[in-house]
Amino acid sequence: MAADGYAGDKMPKEAWDILERDPGACLIDVRTEAEWRYVGLPKLDSLGKPTLCVCWQIFPDNRVNDRFVDEVKAQGVRPDQTLLLLCRSGQRSRSAAIALTAAGFK
Repeated sequence: MAADGYAGDKMPKEAWDILERDPGACLIDVRTEAEWRYVGLPKLDSLGKPTLCVCWQIFPDNRVNDRFVDEVKAQGVRPDQTLLLLCRSGQRSRSAAIALTAAGFK
């Protein structure tokens, strides 16, 4: 685990390989609803997996979603699963990963 409390960054190819190899691994897109609508979502159809959508920050004021961990749990994600998080720059996914790690997720 990285010193800042999460497992660390992955390049897209590494993330895809994990999703492909680990049946329990899931991808959580932590961007805003506006980004999901206007930019689109990653397609994992060939892996038979959905992309889970849980905002780390709430649009339009960009306040942190204080229900983030609860919303991840509500998606059926278990603490023992391998989680990969996605955002535009990596900053929100890093913050979200640290929060999930602190909450006992892998």
